[in-house]
Amino acid sequence: MSLKNEKVLLDANFIIDFFKTNNDDIITIICDFVEEAYVPSVIVQEVYKTTTPIKLMSTGVKLTAPPLHILIKAQQSKGSLSFQDWICLYLCKENSWICITSDNYLVKKCRDENVRNKRGFRILLDLVLEKAINKSKAKSIFYDIKKITLGFQKMSSKIS
Repeated sequence: MSLKNEKVLLDANFIIDFFKTNNDDIITIICDFVEEAYVPSVIVQEVYKTTTPIKLMSTGVKLTAPPLHILIKAQQSKGSLSFQDWICLYLCKENSWICITSDNYLVKKCRDENVRNKRGFRILLDLVLEKAINKSKAKSIFYDIKKITLGFQKMSSKIS
């Protein structure tokens, strides 16, 4: 599934990975590539640890405020998702957007709810196939993100 002419929603963990590794230019490329890329206002707080709202908005993403009925539904939802992830799921479902995330729980829930989704690394492959970035850039980004996520996995396994 190509993302060209599609509306997508970017989840916090996807955005954070690219900003933490200084690869936020990919978010700009995604925004230029798709019809529209949205970020729910409720996740700006999560992203704030790695970037400023102004820098995030400068990539071309559009901030979207979830309507009250989605906020209420997310607040009442139970399960393995965070409040912010429920918001992402419900916004994508209601608007037929593609959910872009690296969160395994959100990917599974999107599939359960028949919400189209793509994992963060899959986006890199799509951008290579569409010639929006070259293979060496995609590989470099992949390894940059793997370094920080593997470091997190190693650290969290020591805590457990």
